[in-house]
Parts: sequence; C-alpha cells; structure tokens
Amino acid sequence: MNFSKLNPIVHNALLKEALATSAGSAMANFNEVLSTLQESTASEEGKLGVLREFYAYRARQFSDWA
Repeated sequence: MNFSKLNPIVHNALLKEALATSAGSAMANFNEVLSTLQESTASEEGKLGVLREFYAYRARQFSDWA
C-alpha cells in the first residue's frame, strides 16, 4: 500500500501514532485493522468509511502525545 496515497485522515493518524509509540507499532495496528476489514462482507465504500472513522478516533487519541 502506498503510504502517501492514503486518505489524509488515516495518514495523519498513523503519523501521530508512530510519533507517540513507534512506526512498527503503528504499522502493526494498521495491518491488523486492514486484515479485519478485508474479512468483512461490507462494501468497499463501507470499509473505507470504517477505516476513516477508526483513524479519526485514533488521531484524537494520540493528538495530545504528538
């Protein structure tokens, strides 16, 4: 996956999480979320919506840390 082409919400949340924890931890969490979404029967649009919502939440969690 091309990191620079991610949705800006997801991109910024991953950067904040990486700064607060580590790049490896942030990417491990991201891969876990992607695996879970890939198993879902939701539409692609629905999966992308969940991904944006989840990472908007993650960005808020780490906004005080970064």
